[in-house]
Amino acid sequence: MKYTEKEKLFLNRIKSKTIDNCKLCNNGFKEDRTECDCLITFYFIKELALSKIPESYWFLEFKELKIKSSIKMLISEYIKNINNALDKNLGFTFFGTNGTGKTSVMSVIGIQTIIKQKRVLYIRMKEIFDNIFKEDETLKERIKSADLILLDEFDKLYHKSQDWNIYNIDDFIRENFDRKSIIICTNFAGGEEIKEIYGDSILSKILEFNKFVPFSGNDFRKEMNDKWLERLKAEKIDYMKLLEQAKIYKKYRLEKDKEEYDIVI
Repeated sequence: MKYTEKEKLFLNRIKSKTIDNCKLCNNGFKEDRTECDCLITFYFIKELALSKIPESYWFLEFKELKIKSSIKMLISEYIKNINNALDKNLGFTFFGTNGTGKTSVMSVIGIQTIIKQKRVLYIRMKEIFDNIFKEDETLKERIKSADLILLDEFDKLYHKSQDWNIYNIDDFIRENFDRKSIIICTNFAGGEEIKEIYGDSILSKILEFNKFVPFSGNDFRKEMNDKWLERLKAEKIDYMKLLEQAKIYKKYRLEKDKEEYDIVI
């Protein structure tokens, strides 16, 4: 899978913030060297970068998310059964007002899915309009190879022609729901508003595979604004947290390799 130049720059920036003095890999994440902690971490970071999940969501603790306990239980079960979910193309549609935790929960699911050796892609509706429908082959390849798509801002229509929107989104939904799991985040009020904007065909396809989950409550971003100065002074890259996640990621990678090599045909 190819990385864009922007992603390469991003990875180099992460590298400069997570490596201090490692003699095993010579501070370089060099893959022909001994597999040290920083190299193990870099394998994981590369998948995070490839997924396009925003860096600000990398260190979310699921248990700390201020969402209803019933939603937490549902998401926890989904993560535990992620392989079954992906095999059956099952996902969620999170709906509700701004700042109630929809994208946070989506990102937590995405990261846990990456840890379990599955490929994830986070994409906003604007990117679909700007790139997919303009024949961006790199992004098309990313979508094709993803096991799980995190589709954010489903309520954002960026093209002035409504008919053009519906035609292309219907095509995108039908092509992808039949072969992979998709989690949708939208500020729509629910299925009826999706039906009103996109029509019966799109809503019907979403209902076939996705469980609709309502989010409500206070806007978390107001709380983040209150902590603005604290965030300013904090170190953005939590290397130990990345290492902790990366070691779990490595464990699943080893288990996956063993399963593949144990198959006898």
